[in-house]
Amino acid sequence: MTWGKVNESLGEKILSTNDGKLEIPNSSYNDTGNYTCTAINVLGQDRKMTKLFLEVPPKLTKIPHRSYTIYEGDTAKLTCEAFGFPTPVIQWTRPFSALPKGRSSVDNGTLSI
Repeated sequence: MTWGKVNESLGEKILSTNDGKLEIPNSSYNDTGNYTCTAINVLGQDRKMTKLFLEVPPKLTKIPHRSYTIYEGDTAKLTCEAFGFPTPVIQWTRPFSALPKGRSSVDNGTLSI
């Protein structure tokens, strides 16, 4: 039995064992993809495909500055981005009070007030 990754090389870190197991030490998001298992003997072969999803905890990739100064009457826009799987949802909060109702919105990780 052998394993393969569809449209890619398995790479050196991935191990296919004699008992049909596929082992991926220190797996990462880049290991997500379609894999095929092929069994061959003197009577023929059979192949099946499976999809591997790796869950990744959220990590902030764009962090807002510690402070901003804007003029009264202007719109404040603060952006935060994160990577993970499933895709993280960015939530904005304000310590000790709520965000201004009717004047604040969050779109794609950007807080506008």
